[in-house]
Amino acid sequence: MEDSKENIIYMIHRLEELSKVNVSNAYKLNTYDRLCELAVNSYELDKKNRKVELKDMVQYFCLWWLSNRKNMRYYTSYEKIGKLLNKNHTTVVHHISKRKPSNFYNQNIACIKDFLM
Repeated sequence: MEDSKENIIYMIHRLEELSKVNVSNAYKLNTYDRLCELAVNSYELDKKNRKVELKDMVQYFCLWWLSNRKNMRYYTSYEKIGKLLNKNHTTVVHHISKRKPSNFYNQNIACIKDFLM
């Protein structure tokens, strides 16, 4: 019995390391929340970079998050998704409403679009 408790605690701590989520919040996450974390970690959307490809992927991710926000349990506000992206909540608003997509937007978002669909 103690081995299974230790395994669960180890898995929660490992999840905390991988997804940058507090252990207390690990129980609150559903599949959409985990999909957000996987997308951010696998495509490195939280990096500070000025490349157009990354900005297009962040913009698509923010638009996808806005359309699926009602399905999420933890990442329901601009502030929480901004923390996940390592950006301010106003940057998330900018990506949703103000940013103009680049000329190669469809090519840049093809991989993350397949991942999130």
